[in-house]
Amino acid sequence: MYTSQLNNVRKINDRLYCITEVESIHRYLILGNKKAMLFDTGYGYTDVTTIIKEITSLPLIVVNSHGDPDHALGSYQFSEVYIHQDDYNMVKEFDKDSKQKLGTIEYRIKKLPSLKDAMNIEAYIKPNLSSTQFHFIKDEDVFDLGDLTIQFIHVPGHTFGSIVAFCKETGWLFSGDTVDYYNIFYQLGLGHHAPFKTFVSSLRKLEKYIPQLTHIYPAHGQSPIPPSAITETIEGVYDLINNYQQDEVKSTMVGEAYAHYYKNIFILYTKEVLEEALAHGLD
Repeated sequence: MYTSQLNNVRKINDRLYCITEVESIHRYLILGNKKAMLFDTGYGYTDVTTIIKEITSLPLIVVNSHGDPDHALGSYQFSEVYIHQDDYNMVKEFDKDSKQKLGTIEYRIKKLPSLKDAMNIEAYIKPNLSSTQFHFIKDEDVFDLGDLTIQFIHVPGHTFGSIVAFCKETGWLFSGDTVDYYNIFYQLGLGHHAPFKTFVSSLRKLEKYIPQLTHIYPAHGQSPIPPSAITETIEGVYDLINNYQQDEVKSTMVGEAYAHYYKNIFILYTKEVLEEALAHGLD
């Protein structure tokens, strides 16, 4: 099986593969006995469909956890993709933004020079989603893969249309950017992110699933992480509100943000997001 820095393929077990793009974005391929599901399409810098076909010939359902470029721009490689309606316009706008696309490519090439020769940059930065039909996924929708079922849970926070995927038969939760031990990205303003109060409400919704969970599979960083990461994230947001005074500014690929650390949780946020939470609370 083809594995490189651009697309690292890790077999977790006979039912689950992790396809990591440019050493950063985990895309999960879940195999039932009748259908397969790809959770997140990544940037789509290089072809992932060939890799999927090497793993399985099952009919494929494709779902994006949210509309950010590193999770959804790869949708152009598929004829049909599911996404929450609240993030549909976001991914379409990102697809048209050639300047933003080129900026992320240049950032990635600095880390992985081989990317430059592995993709057609000129073609990639053009709008590519016109041939992809999007379907809207709703809270509590369930997809049947045969002997595995995947339930979707709407968790507005990181974006307004963020969703996570729960497999009750195995206890797996695929958390996108909602829960991870990498960073919780909250620095693009309240037009892009929901207020912290909404985020905490979504996390409390997920907390009810903890007794059923065995592992959480996030889109970035360490994978898997324990179910306790959900509660830890809630605690991290409260700790930020109570102890933000010492947080320092950190440079990121999209500019500067304040950085708050709590146990395994790392939150990047702006003054606007903080001030909204201080004014309106978390409960």
